[in-house]
Amino acid sequence: MFARLLLLPFAAMAIAGLYLAYEKDEAWTWLLIVAVTAGAAIFILGDRINWWYYNRRPPDVDGPVRMLLERHDPYYRALSPAGRLLFRQRMALFFLGNDFMPQGWEAIPHDIEAVVAAAATKVRFNREGAIYPDGQRIVVYPGSFPSPAHPEEWHRSEWYAEDGVLLFAGRDLMEAYLHPGQFPDIAVYEYIRVLRDLEPDLPWPAPSRDPEAEIRTISGWTTERILALIGLRTLDLEAMRASLWFSHPEQMRKAYPELWDMYARIFERPHTRNPLA
Repeated sequence: MFARLLLLPFAAMAIAGLYLAYEKDEAWTWLLIVAVTAGAAIFILGDRINWWYYNRRPPDVDGPVRMLLERHDPYYRALSPAGRLLFRQRMALFFLGNDFMPQGWEAIPHDIEAVVAAAATKVRFNREGAIYPDGQRIVVYPGSFPSPAHPEEWHRSEWYAEDGVLLFAGRDLMEAYLHPGQFPDIAVYEYIRVLRDLEPDLPWPAPSRDPEAEIRTISGWTTERILALIGLRTLDLEAMRASLWFSHPEQMRKAYPELWDMYARIFERPHTRNPLA
């Protein structure tokens, strides 16, 4: 991390000040005082310093995450080379700016974190910045879970807006990601709900008179099947319909071209698509 590198000269200064004060003259203790003060400030402000630096010099994701994207993410593969680089940089910033909290296991596998980061990046790719200001805590369970908002329903995803927390079942995240189009993408679905709460003035399509029929026409999924897969008795049908822009783009474009265009104005970043895809 960049902030740790900034500590090195002050560590050297502290050692030099300690040596000179002990061996030469106590007047050299000012070096030690300056070094300790500056080092403490860098340590306290380390997260902000790193965020400032990496926003100006965005990092890339590591090799395994890049391989995951290239093998399993049709959205990523359809981007131009410049679009892919920007996408990966946005993901890397997402990793830096969000707190992943394991629940029910010691640590969240990094590929599951990557699936969440990829979904969040897709939904926000046409907006400035990689972070959702009110949704920076992500709780991941191995499987389905109850929650304070739904204590009697074992479900697989949730956006708890009151506390700004997203909750996911890790195995179901991976299942949807590794088999695109076969299962609802619960991460994209929830991040669309987050974005809609954060930016309600975006040109969201008007509520459908029959969203269940539209979802069934585009994806082949019945509402009952989606409810069973997510595990809740209620479903945000508008957000689920929007998520099909990512998982079933050609089916949506063919069946509802105007709807596809409306979502494109929200989700599609200009000049990042590969014209050969």
